[in-house]
Amino acid sequence: MGSFPLLVVTASWYLSVRTVPKTRHGSIPDTPLSKGQILAGDPEGSVTDCRRILVVDDDADIQALTSTVLAGAGFEVTLASNGSEALGAVRQGAFDLVLLDINMPDMSGWETLRLMRADEAFAGLPVVMFSVKGQIRDKVHAMQEGAVDYITKPFVIDELIARVERVLDPATPGA
Repeated sequence: MGSFPLLVVTASWYLSVRTVPKTRHGSIPDTPLSKGQILAGDPEGSVTDCRRILVVDDDADIQALTSTVLAGAGFEVTLASNGSEALGAVRQGAFDLVLLDINMPDMSGWETLRLMRADEAFAGLPVVMFSVKGQIRDKVHAMQEGAVDYITKPFVIDELIARVERVLDPATPGA
């Protein structure tokens, strides 16, 4: 399928120049998403076989980077900027996974996770906490609250994709 260089510059803490393999869905798009916009990994828009991921983060740079990486890996991505938007999105759409920041205005990721776990309709929806907090106690707390994984920002692109794939398909070896 080939590969192409990807230059990612976001926030003051992240700069990465990498060769990113093209996926069966095409290349990574060059335009970031805006809030609530859906990005599909398939350039023709056929997303019938895409897994749907809700990325919840109040940082527009993190949203842009994360959505671009995940879409390039073949996932369909929807964005939310806070817990209230996330809850509204999961009520309106069927997601396969939620990537949830902890520190957000209005409603924290912890509160959002608790509300999702309290609602039977979403109790089984996999939630991966996504935060700059890298303390062991934060990771343990996430598991105790019902998260299935915890990814620390800044993240390594390959690790983000591998961990998302592992959560979505735990039976796949090496994922």
